[in-house]
Amino acid sequence: MLLEEIKLSKQTLEKTTQKITQGLKTHIKQSHSQGFIVGLSGGIDSAVTATLISKAKINQKALILPEENTPDGDVEDAINLAEKLRIKYHVIDISQPLNSVSEAFPWGDFPKKTPNTWGNVKPRIRMTFFYLAANLGDYLVAGTGNKTELLLGYFTKHGDGASDILPIGELYKMRVFQLARFLKLDQCFLDKTPTAGLWPKQTDEKELGLDYETLDSLLYLLTEQWCTPQEAADKLGLDKADARGIARKIQLNRHKLEPTHIVPVFD
Repeated sequence: MLLEEIKLSKQTLEKTTQKITQGLKTHIKQSHSQGFIVGLSGGIDSAVTATLISKAKINQKALILPEENTPDGDVEDAINLAEKLRIKYHVIDISQPLNSVSEAFPWGDFPKKTPNTWGNVKPRIRMTFFYLAANLGDYLVAGTGNKTELLLGYFTKHGDGASDILPIGELYKMRVFQLARFLKLDQCFLDKTPTAGLWPKQTDEKELGLDYETLDSLLYLLTEQWCTPQEAADKLGLDKADARGIARKIQLNRHKLEPTHIVPVFD
């Protein structure tokens, strides 16, 4: 169930586009940078981000960084978007760097490797490439995280969570879909099942336990209307345990949005 409050009118979507593109221009000017590096995954978030940068008429370069489990269709969609937007892009297979990390790491001295812990290595390897490209060209890294991911902490710290600007960081996931339609993105981006691509057949909604319509509505009630988990569950006809679980996830992962803690020494 998607609350009506999450749905944006055409006029609001137009204003949203204008605000984001102006914000991008202002940030580039203030930082004295040459443009943005964006990672194109073939998913909707990076597609919307790159399209907004293009509409702002700001230089950008795209890196497409697949690994052995990346679907070929995602790479093709990313390339097609880059060519459509006339963005210079590079496709770099990161399987070798990942294998090098796996071979070099002393696994025997640590708890067993899990899909999640190993999956987090992938976005951190990618971010190394993004920042290398950015440093070489005096560019900034444009992150592709949305508000839903940020509130839930559903990103890799120092991985896809590392960036210099988040163009769609104030948009819930369903609003990203609405903006994608407004921007007339290709249907392939709208039809795909959202995934972080951390391991084969992984999907966001399966991992999070709720579909994005419900998640966004729940997050809106919890963080903008200050409902208790029980109140939010009642409004959405949701299991109270699910609402409490999401509220707890927000609380536990809040640290991922905070700067590195500095131990106080002087009062």
